[in-house]
Amino acid sequence: VDVTADFLQPGTILVLHEHNSKTRISQIDPGGNLLGRIEVANGYGESHLALTNQYIFYSDAFNQTIWCYDRTGLLIHAIKTDTHPTPAVSQIVPDFNNQSIFFIDQFNGLKTIRQLDNPRTGSSTVFITAPDYTGLIVLQDLFMGSVEGQEKCLYALCITHPDFGLSRLLKIDEGGNAEYIDSEHFELPYVYDVGSVAVDPANGNVFVATTTKVVRFNSKSDPLGFFEFNDIHPSIEVDRSDFVAQCGRR
Repeated sequence: VDVTADFLQPGTILVLHEHNSKTRISQIDPGGNLLGRIEVANGYGESHLALTNQYIFYSDAFNQTIWCYDRTGLLIHAIKTDTHPTPAVSQIVPDFNNQSIFFIDQFNGLKTIRQLDNPRTGSSTVFITAPDYTGLIVLQDLFMGSVEGQEKCLYALCITHPDFGLSRLLKIDEGGNAEYIDSEHFELPYVYDVGSVAVDPANGNVFVATTTKVVRFNSKSDPLGFFEFNDIHPSIEVDRSDFVAQCGRR
């Protein structure tokens, strides 16, 4: 369903998946070995993981909940955001301080990124609304990119209606300053929850999975080519052990 690097144990990844009709988060090492697994509340459809300094967050749009667990699998919070009577949160990502999360509510502001302020009450504030352009429909995948010694940047994959051109990648710094990155390869289908973004922490290279290829940029947003990769719902991450782009089905 989703995959994220486990920065608390470099070289490993956390994978959100379903097994025997149960939803689980598994920790995997570079050799594919299972290091640990926790069972979480069953989710359906589009779900994402976010790892902060203390907790593992798991979005469950179908059940209108963001689940918050500690590293042992203990449920800490079942979060209902204050953004809608029946919130549908799919995209989540750690904030700039790794203390809370940014999120998008499918039912309230498909172009708006909010920050969770209080997991007990679900209160939140708007961090940024994407600069509008003709054809912008929704912000899809979110990724917090960081390179040691450099400022973190939040990336959001922006889906454009096919009648108005190609999709775009939005890059946002901690101050809320935003710029679009464009590519002739950003041909994403007009389908919800497609595409994925990841950043290499070694050099800041950016990878964007479009369902047919993975497009690459350097930290200055200059294009570095692409390679073919076909997956209807890709989830892309960067392996912290040897910095190779990893892809999997969401």
